[in-house]
Amino acid sequence: MPPTFERPVHSSVLELEGALRAPIDTRLRECVARLLQRGERRVILRVKRLSDIDAAGLGELAHVANLAMAAGGVLQIADAGRRISELLRATGLSRLLVDPLD
Repeated sequence: MPPTFERPVHSSVLELEGALRAPIDTRLRECVARLLQRGERRVILRVKRLSDIDAAGLGELAHVANLAMAAGGVLQIADAGRRISELLRATGLSRLLVDPLD
């Protein structure tokens, strides 16, 4: 399922739903790249409804975080459940975690 888009003040929020695992769909990468090309500098991935993630999905998160950093921006992950938070910590991606969004 493609990410849904929401735009609070000074941020772009992408809501991920379903699974992020191999084979990786390029829509997330393309969406983040478009936002960065338009001048966005803070992209937040809301993962509350993400049901599963594997190594390929974690790699995709690292890739889009690097895209944002290369463009002078930041990618953050919000509303991660315990399992996804633990995976992010285990892989060194916990730096992307932010407090839950309201």
